[in-house]
Amino acid sequence: MSIRTVAFVGLLLAAAPAFGQGDTTTYIQPSVPTLRDLDRLNLQMAWKEVAPVENRSDGLASVQMIDNQVFVQTRGNVVVVLDLATGGEIWRMNMPKRYVPVFGLAANRNLVMVVNGPRLYVLDRVNGKMKYNVELPSTVAAGLAADNHQCYVVLSNNRLISVGLDPEDVRRGFTRPRLIESPDPPTGLSIKPQETGELTSTSNISPSLTLLRSLKPPYTYYSRDVSPSLAMLPTLRTPYRNETGNRAPSMAMVSNLSKLAEYSEIGTEDKPRILWELQANRRVEQAPLTYGEFLIVASADRTVFVVDKYAERQNTIRHEYQIDSNISAPIAQYGPELYFCVADGNVYWVNVEYFRNSDVPVRHIKRFLSGVTIDRQPIVTDDSLFLASSAGAVFRLDRKQLEKVWMNNEVDRIYSVNSSVVYAGDRMGNLVVIDRARGLTLSKLDMRSFNFPIANNVNNRLMMGSNAGMILSMFDRGHRQTEQLRPNAPPAPMDQRDLMNMPLEPKKDVEPKMMP
Repeated sequence: MSIRTVAFVGLLLAAAPAFGQGDTTTYIQPSVPTLRDLDRLNLQMAWKEVAPVENRSDGLASVQMIDNQVFVQTRGNVVVVLDLATGGEIWRMNMPKRYVPVFGLAANRNLVMVVNGPRLYVLDRVNGKMKYNVELPSTVAAGLAADNHQCYVVLSNNRLISVGLDPEDVRRGFTRPRLIESPDPPTGLSIKPQETGELTSTSNISPSLTLLRSLKPPYTYYSRDVSPSLAMLPTLRTPYRNETGNRAPSMAMVSNLSKLAEYSEIGTEDKPRILWELQANRRVEQAPLTYGEFLIVASADRTVFVVDKYAERQNTIRHEYQIDSNISAPIAQYGPELYFCVADGNVYWVNVEYFRNSDVPVRHIKRFLSGVTIDRQPIVTDDSLFLASSAGAVFRLDRKQLEKVWMNNEVDRIYSVNSSVVYAGDRMGNLVVIDRARGLTLSKLDMRSFNFPIANNVNNRLMMGSNAGMILSMFDRGHRQTEQLRPNAPPAPMDQRDLMNMPLEPKKDVEPKMMP
């Protein structure tokens, strides 16, 4: 009996770390930390919000911080946008299809792009109202990326497509107009009215135009109204309407027949068009990154390649970098600097400008060997690169030298950093506070009920999530103001469309020099 008891206790002890790690799909009622616990960690609660979780099979699926907003997606496909400073709900949107796979969304200054099933939905960033939707040629395989002009979608058929977001792309895209062949001028015809024979019978009410008294509608034939095949329509969008009712004539009066092919492509509503596609011939599992006119893509075949953001219909790979092993974590970016973490424990530092000349092989600037597989989201600041491994290690590297500053093997993930401390987590589900300068553990707090990890790679706020829908935002009492992690990062160069849309600076009047 005692042997069974010992065995049972051993199983409980073995299961404790697994429970502490927490499955992000497990429904756990969260326990909000008390003021005393927060004081012990020198933390203060900024706000607390609960996302709309319907039942125990629902929960958080994605939490992203973009600019001054927090974008939350649930497994029930509800998008909620919160204010980063106050936690107040700005808007929410229930997507049409429920409980379909959730991928990371993308946003620019005006729009929010969300994948829901086989469609890409474009929402207004101000109020969340749906503006457009695009039917995708295949299912989505990774998160979205976007700039002010295009949205980039990774498909499961090893393709990458670009969807135009500018007004001119929404109307017609980059479709080439059809060539209209003009027929030879008619010969041997006369415009003199001629007899039509059987068309004058009462069984046929579609007479020849030469027998009509007027070519202006309504058409009459011997004082009798007819149903003409030509009609004056205010619009070419179905359903066709005129003053007498709803009709669908076979022809419409247009001002210029050279536009007929272009009119035939106009649907019932304007929608964004697919501008180009790239046949990558390799699986892509990460959301692309953007830098200037480049799109940076990490594939599953040990390569990182760069493509141009603007192309005509078919895009091609500009240059690629071959790595010795598979990429194990999302790419970290600091301006033009890229950091690749691979499965063999190496971390490579590469500048994106090295991809510009396709004739010169891309080489890394420096390499760091961690000894473990880095498989967590890295966090980049102006002076440091923080790496985490599920094997139980967190590193702080000097970003400018790619050399180790310290390593802490008590934790296995990073939540947030500021100029004083690092907030990390261990296998038991504890929130661990680490001294940023020395890497020593300062304090711990049991937060295992918040089993949805949120890595803040944008600012110094500490975000904790629970699969029950609760999200906490906390900050260090010594850093009450929200601080960006990379305030000194060099800005990306403007692409060609940004340069074209820049307003011209007015010329300054030069005062004439007075002659002595």
